[in-house]
Amino acid sequence: MDVTPTTAAFRSSGLTCSRLPRLTALLLIIFGSTAAQAAERLYQASWFETSHPDTAMDMLTRIAGAGRVKTALATDDLLIDGLNSDYQQVEINGITVQSSANSLHRLLDRIPSSEVQAIEVRRNPGYDSDFGGGAAATINVILKQSQRQQLDVGWLPATSDQRSNHSGSLHLARGADEHWQLSASKTQLSDTVSGYFTDNSRRRWQQQREQQDLFLRAGYRGMRNARASWAANLLYLQGRRQFQQNALPLSLRFNVHEPDLGASDYDSHNAMLLWNLQTSINWDTIKSRLMLSGQQTTEDVNSDFFDDSNRQHRYKLEWRIRETWDEHRWSGSASWLIRKMSSRLSNPQQPDSQVQSLSLLENRLSGHLADHWQVTPDTRLTVGLRVDSYELKQQNQSGSDSDIATGTAWLPNSTLEYQLDDRESIALSIGQSVKPIPAVDRIEHQVRGSGSTTWLGNPDLDDEITTQSRIEYRRRFQPDQPAHHYGFTLAVSQRLISRALYYEFERSSQNNTDMTTITPNNSDQPTVIRAISASYESRPEVFGVPFTLALSGSLFKTEVQHDSEINGSNRSRISQTPDSQWKLSLSHWFNRRLNAGVSWQHQGQSRQIANGDDGEVSIHTSRTGRFQGHLHWGQERGWYSALKFTYQRGERYQSDEANFTVDANPGWHWSLNGGWQY
Repeated sequence: MDVTPTTAAFRSSGLTCSRLPRLTALLLIIFGSTAAQAAERLYQASWFETSHPDTAMDMLTRIAGAGRVKTALATDDLLIDGLNSDYQQVEINGITVQSSANSLHRLLDRIPSSEVQAIEVRRNPGYDSDFGGGAAATINVILKQSQRQQLDVGWLPATSDQRSNHSGSLHLARGADEHWQLSASKTQLSDTVSGYFTDNSRRRWQQQREQQDLFLRAGYRGMRNARASWAANLLYLQGRRQFQQNALPLSLRFNVHEPDLGASDYDSHNAMLLWNLQTSINWDTIKSRLMLSGQQTTEDVNSDFFDDSNRQHRYKLEWRIRETWDEHRWSGSASWLIRKMSSRLSNPQQPDSQVQSLSLLENRLSGHLADHWQVTPDTRLTVGLRVDSYELKQQNQSGSDSDIATGTAWLPNSTLEYQLDDRESIALSIGQSVKPIPAVDRIEHQVRGSGSTTWLGNPDLDDEITTQSRIEYRRRFQPDQPAHHYGFTLAVSQRLISRALYYEFERSSQNNTDMTTITPNNSDQPTVIRAISASYESRPEVFGVPFTLALSGSLFKTEVQHDSEINGSNRSRISQTPDSQWKLSLSHWFNRRLNAGVSWQHQGQSRQIANGDDGEVSIHTSRTGRFQGHLHWGQERGWYSALKFTYQRGERYQSDEANFTVDANPGWHWSLNGGWQY
């Protein structure tokens, strides 16, 4: 054939690898995506400029269907397509980050936006992602790489009513084939959340939060010739969060590892070191990559009711190969992962509580095979199969190992894409992904919570399996730009979650004292989440003045049930899914240096499920919204500054079962930053 299948399918639209930045396209091709597929799920850093985000987390909230939310327990979380961070997978330059779910969105908060080249959001299960990716989405943060001989120095001091930030970067290039890169960022944040608590009386409630984040990065890339290259990268992320609050007469939390409103102090410290060594070899149209990566993580949490310490060491050897030209562009991979975990969990207020001290070892073999078949010049079919097989063992103090769990997941995935014309296309996909159960929940143990509550482990837990089907229509207003950058998209999806995790409560009496045990369990009934979403972005003119207009909206419908009936109604562990989500933004460039804009986000009401002393408690969350405006002046090389202000609407959390109401007051925040770059 005289043209590649990708170019043939989209030859009239001109959407080829050359339309993406060269390094970004190369990374995505190596990671398993064709340029056409990648363009429809890739968000370049320049696309986020109209909202001027500070971190990768802020960048994600600009994307349709994604948003930062606050839980009823005053903690932050990230929602994508109505599902929280429990159902998301985070990658950095295509390498999966393994951490507790409540740490993933904090990790995104530690990556400064100045270090991000692009963000890829894969909402479909992926044959080339660990366990098929996240059920809600797989988020791949692609960090910037120096691509030419240059010396770039950037400095970004910032101040606000709640945040101070200092960051800098240094990019070095020696010759045309060797590149070194250094960058650093440090952020300090102080915030106060206040409101009122009602349980037949009204009292003021306040929470003071302190947050410190550190980002350090070093990288090297070299190239021997057009066929061979190598790279080494090192990334260190550190964060600390401290809460001090008026302890409320409530014992509510999402799990044993999270704080609750009954605690007055909460201190969390997290440090993560990520590194990788890789080499790539190309033979004509065959691309191959061999990579060794590692991750070392420490997580320490201290509060009134529990001390939780976790250590993790993970090493992964992976080989990938891909055909990039033929009509059948096949790909494959094989990997071997070793992960060692240790944890210690106890209750400092319950000396008689059993201390959970565990040492676990996981071995995992995985691989995939896929075929990208150009059926006709306008039709492409992708079929893939991923296999993940793992063995989890507990390492005893005697030196012997005992089997905890084994499992093998066969995860099919297929996508059919049809190009209606040079601007319109439609895609249908179906696939499966797995959400592994946290290893510590599989071990038989007991930890005393607040009051007379005891948390137990369950060795019979199964992994959750999500089956997703999605159909998406895309219309590009310009042939050379993806629809989410400049166009219209409409998507309908359904996610069916089998063996969903929930908590079972059992009450008993011991020595004239009422006791409650909380045990994680799998539901025998499926949970279904359906969604319809649309986004529109254009550049209209009003009285001859051009603007950038972005609109998006999502509607969600959830059907949840399981065998355990609590307080007269069926409940599931799935929570936080709102009934709707809406976004609007408008920005204008006065000239090449001055930009101003406003944005508005609205999230509909939802119900959150928390665990109390006597059972699961349903908490009704009111509608909420955020308004933001900004004014930015700067140039590509030289001085720049930005002023940003945000208004957060107040929220109400109410439960008839626990008979309480918590009101969070609205608040204004502002920030001013500036710097110089060359």
